[in-house]
Amino acid sequence: MVERRPCKSGVIGSIPIVGSFLSRACGADIDSKNRRVALTYALALGLSLATLISGWTLFGDFNDFRTTYCTAKVALQRADPYTVEPIRSCQRGIARNGDFKRAEFVQTGTIPPYALWLFAPFAVLPFAWAAALYGLFIAGCTVATVGAARKLSTLPLWALALAIGSSDGLTSLINGQLVPIALLAAALSALWLRERRYDRAAIAAACTMLEPHLGVLVCVSAFIWVPQMRRILGGAAVLLAVLSVATAGLRLSAEYVTQAIPAQVHAEVAYAGQYSVASLAYDLGLPESVDAILGGIFSLAMGAAGIWMAGLIARRHGLAAAIVVIPPAFSLLGAYTHLPPFAFVVLAAVVLMSVTRSAPLWGAIVLCAVPWGMLVNYAGGPLTAALISGGLVAAAAPSATALRAFAASLTAFAFLWVLRSIPNATAPAGAASILPAGALAADQWSAIVHAQHPFRPWWLLVKLPTWGGAVAFAYASARAALREKYGALAGN
Repeated sequence: MVERRPCKSGVIGSIPIVGSFLSRACGADIDSKNRRVALTYALALGLSLATLISGWTLFGDFNDFRTTYCTAKVALQRADPYTVEPIRSCQRGIARNGDFKRAEFVQTGTIPPYALWLFAPFAVLPFAWAAALYGLFIAGCTVATVGAARKLSTLPLWALALAIGSSDGLTSLINGQLVPIALLAAALSALWLRERRYDRAAIAAACTMLEPHLGVLVCVSAFIWVPQMRRILGGAAVLLAVLSVATAGLRLSAEYVTQAIPAQVHAEVAYAGQYSVASLAYDLGLPESVDAILGGIFSLAMGAAGIWMAGLIARRHGLAAAIVVIPPAFSLLGAYTHLPPFAFVVLAAVVLMSVTRSAPLWGAIVLCAVPWGMLVNYAGGPLTAALISGGLVAAAAPSATALRAFAASLTAFAFLWVLRSIPNATAPAGAASILPAGALAADQWSAIVHAQHPFRPWWLLVKLPTWGGAVAFAYASARAALREKYGALAGN
């Protein structure tokens, strides 16, 4: 079992309504001074988040779910969900303003064919109802992930809620991402693997394939290191193939693997919101053909390293949960990475924190929990970043909470405030060509992305903290795996 360590200061759980419950969860009594500090902090963060999303609307900003909704709706109509039409018409019909009203604009959907059935219940509803229900669903997934992480980590509940809620819930709720579902599946797989419920762990691992570029590493690592999961994982692979053909047909299933995914990866190389090595190479002026090769090589290398490290950590520290949470976190600097999947780094770091508490691990949690690339777009972003980072540093350094938390908050605030003060961060977008209706939606998205002219050095600065967190996690994992000899795999 994971040992519980007491929370010493700055505990958000001292909010009066839930104070007694969270105090017991943290295993410590909370004095009146810390109650006042925690309540002030919680109210400030709540007001900051309210300001942050004050202009947010389902029809104008829930972009990723709009694409998911239309992809599933088109699939239900037995049409091709990976071509420009009819998905563009669906997206334009829902949007009331913004980019989706532009003639050339289409946002491609990369939901694998075997997962389309999962969103069919949403697709038969009006978009407003579907979006509201999906928002509640992924919010519930985030809460459940915090609950699972609580059983896997020694960190106090409030720190887990802040770290996972910021990296997973906040970034995904704004746009309607799929990541909270995959992250919950990974957390449950880790929990059941620790409890030696291997069939359940294998089923949960298979569910991470909703995000294939992350889920495949979870499944391969579990298949290699846990023989008891191989039977279920093998059956799940067959089931996913059957579901793909049954849902979308053999032609569309093949199109997804051989055309849609490669086209999407190529399109995203030039996207300013990409965090991959391929995108970094593009920013540095290398040819796109070289960018894709570098991204692919780095992605494979980091994925393989993550699987290897996961096995070593499981044996060295008896931390079986590492087998399914470390590989996807390791791979995030490869060929295709947006901001929300960095929640996998946070989850892996809080799990690893149960056996080793090091400065690099805390750095990974703080740097990846704050969604810098999202907050920089909002007036309330600097304050929100300051509150999140300050709260997490308070958890990391209870003996020097006030000074270190204030320094972290001030640094985070100043960083985003300065970036927001730089003029002309993004130049006007050029006119993208309009591709035929039968062209791949990813190719149309590529034309749109390449017609944009963002100020790349500015975006590189925005990404630096998140990259730094991922590198810090990789270093901490390698140190935990390689410092001492390792013994037999244990159940914790």
